[in-house]
Amino acid sequence: MKRKPYSLFVRLLIGSMIWIAGFGLTGCHSSSVKQDSAGLEKRAGYYTCPMHPQIRREQPGKCPICGMTLQFHALQSAPADPDSASPTVDSSLSLLAEPVTRTVIGSFPVISPQLQPLADTLQAFGYLTYDQRYTQLITPRVSGRIEALYVHALYERVQAGQPLMKLYSPELLALQRYWIQALRAHDTALIASLQQNLLNQGMLPEELQQVKQTLQPLTTFTLVSPVSGWIFIPHASSDAAASPTLQPMQLPFVTGDYVQAGIPILGVQTDARIWAIVQVSNDQLANLSVGDPVELYREGMPDQKVRAHIDFIPPYRDAEDARFASLRVYLQALPPGWKVNQLLRARLYPLLGREHRRSASQGWFIPRSAVDDLGRHQVVWVQDARHPQVFHAREVKLGFSQGDWVQVVAGLQPGERIAREAGYMVDSDSFVTWAE
Repeated sequence: MKRKPYSLFVRLLIGSMIWIAGFGLTGCHSSSVKQDSAGLEKRAGYYTCPMHPQIRREQPGKCPICGMTLQFHALQSAPADPDSASPTVDSSLSLLAEPVTRTVIGSFPVISPQLQPLADTLQAFGYLTYDQRYTQLITPRVSGRIEALYVHALYERVQAGQPLMKLYSPELLALQRYWIQALRAHDTALIASLQQNLLNQGMLPEELQQVKQTLQPLTTFTLVSPVSGWIFIPHASSDAAASPTLQPMQLPFVTGDYVQAGIPILGVQTDARIWAIVQVSNDQLANLSVGDPVELYREGMPDQKVRAHIDFIPPYRDAEDARFASLRVYLQALPPGWKVNQLLRARLYPLLGREHRRSASQGWFIPRSAVDDLGRHQVVWVQDARHPQVFHAREVKLGFSQGDWVQVVAGLQPGERIAREAGYMVDSDSFVTWAE
């Protein structure tokens, strides 16, 4: 059958329309893909470390400095506009350019200054011990040999005038014989001179009286305790002297040992006078001075008080614990029921700064942990008002301390928020800087 000529024309027309339609759809899809890719580029970001914002990575991972997991930081999205000459930039990016020792980015617990009343008393701990100003040393005035010992261990209780040991001294024996010859010759001037010399060498008056009556020299003379107290070793190490339990209990010599003139062999710590050692922190010490009133009481017995005052503030600090200073409170006698080495509590009433406390009964306080103490400067980390995860270092002036809180005198406004733990903001090897 012969086909009509127009049917071929119709089929060609339909095929052309289908091809044109397919080409148009393909072009639209390609354009849409390009637009979506441009939008993704505008919404792109990077991975960074919260503690070290200078680290930027395109892929997630760990911080090469501290090992923390990198967090994604998305840049501010902007519409794809090829005609725009200056695209919008994230305003927080300028904070990343600041030094990490001045601005820290991260999520940290924060706190605001708290209004608290100023306390007019300070609380401290202490203990009772013997007054070391009344220590007596037993020092032989002549060399000799120990013939007899009347004390057998350290920390024995002795009374004033109690014999401690007997010594044999050839030098003292010869001097006695010269004195006996002077007595027999009735040489008054020589008798008085030799008698005084024997007393100076350590012989007792009753021993001289015995020699004078018998006209026979004593082969030994006696060392006695000058005061009542307990025996200790005067040349013990500083650690052993501070803690008697560290010392050996036996004496460092026995019968038959020789002693040298002028070298102390024993010491007697008198218990006639007592002092209390009160330990205060350095910030408390700044408010105290000699003469400030002190109340001492035992743990669990606050009603049994002993009122005194600060008698001595040492001009140095213990190298092993420089955070505290040991104040001395002199007591004339041990209160009834109190014991040496007993722990005490103390209330101190500082007179220094009392006028300031009267004029300002309240103050703004922050936790001590929120302060970076740099020696001559104290710094806190203030939260940025517009960016809660940004903290800036700022110098502050501190005042009185009350427990774990310290007063802020200048550098911080009420309502501002600071990092609660300043020690977590930078590592220990960094040098903190701040804006003047």
